[in-house]
Amino acid sequence: MNARRRSLLLPGVGFVLLAPALPAAVQGGDELAPRLDRLQKAAQGDPALSPELKTALTDVAEALKKQDGTSGGAGDALAEAFAKIRFAGDFRLRHESDWHLDDRESRNRERIRLRLGAEYDVNGQIAVGARLTTGATTDENSPHQNLGETFDKKPVNLDRAYATWKPACVPGGWVTAGKFAHAFETNPVYAELVWDADVQPEGAALGWKRSGTSAGDVALVAGEYVVLDNSSSSTLESAWAFVAQASAKQKLGEKNRLVEAIGLYAYQELNPDDVNAGRFFGENNGNAGVDTTGDGVADDYASRFTIYNPFVAWENTSLSVPITVAVEYVFNPRAKNDADTGYSAGVKVGRNKSKGDWQAYYQWQVMEQDAALSNLTNDDFLFGTNYRGHLFGVRFQLLDKTELHLWSSCMRRDDLGTTTTTDSDKLQWRARVDLNIRF
Repeated sequence: MNARRRSLLLPGVGFVLLAPALPAAVQGGDELAPRLDRLQKAAQGDPALSPELKTALTDVAEALKKQDGTSGGAGDALAEAFAKIRFAGDFRLRHESDWHLDDRESRNRERIRLRLGAEYDVNGQIAVGARLTTGATTDENSPHQNLGETFDKKPVNLDRAYATWKPACVPGGWVTAGKFAHAFETNPVYAELVWDADVQPEGAALGWKRSGTSAGDVALVAGEYVVLDNSSSSTLESAWAFVAQASAKQKLGEKNRLVEAIGLYAYQELNPDDVNAGRFFGENNGNAGVDTTGDGVADDYASRFTIYNPFVAWENTSLSVPITVAVEYVFNPRAKNDADTGYSAGVKVGRNKSKGDWQAYYQWQVMEQDAALSNLTNDDFLFGTNYRGHLFGVRFQLLDKTELHLWSSCMRRDDLGTTTTTDSDKLQWRARVDLNIRF
């Protein structure tokens, strides 16, 4: 037998496996690659071979390709790079109606939202990510765009840009910096009383998560968010926030689970004394204001904000459909008035994961005027704070990753005489029909 060729005879296989010692003429990439491909196909199709042997043959064939240089070119490098990218996105078509409004006509509008994001694994510990979204650059709460503007093009903006480090020496730990998603555990019925899900903070955050402890699955998150950077001004004052949350998920037998969390939002220098003095307060959506210059126009928040935000949710799966009950509390001890509290109680029945699923929910909620910072609270209601009322809706999974969401809110002001409108005590309504498609 030729010393430069090694044979491996396999029961039930009528071929010879050629090793790397093949003559150079045979090892030329154009000849070796198709032979190895035929080897793999023959091995996989032979019923006499065990699964272990089939796997071993495939591994050897792939190794030979790489060693011979037939599978390590630019195409494979590109394929390997794409394999490290995770894409995610969604598209929404929305009809929205508002009626029984103070000092305004009823309104109907059609809207769209498109988001596309990706995350790339640089190595086993570091990833970078970004997301594009529709929406105005000056509106942190809403990525939606109205239809019917004489066919004008819609703006698309950078919604996220961040790097995440998961150090190997700290299992379950992570650090993220840039512009990223707010990483708190949230109320599973409705979660935007204090922080709108569309608001992407900027700064840095870190966290740690561990499963199977005596307290269940536990997580800690802390971050410092840059709200308004005025470092180039003469006063060098910037608005910022420190945030933190501790949460736990505990199993109570086979059919019950308890989710508990307490969060903290501590804001500083929200209205710096410089040329940008009115920038953040100018987006106030319900908080009490005060006139600091004597010109008769409110130019600063009457209160300061350090917000405590605990919630508890109980989930039960003993019936044919799951049931979730949740209560949430909001308290701002730095409020300069007695409008410092918010709370909600809600229930959710059903699931919305696969085709044919349905889910219904209801929540009662109250948010006093200075319980939370209204700039960053939900934009689903007609008021950011200073309201009480109802939220309810139904979700239908028409197809996998395709959902029809019918929902409505009816809210009245909690405290009258706080705005420049007629400030009536009537219920004001908002209804929406959303078609949500995930990809």
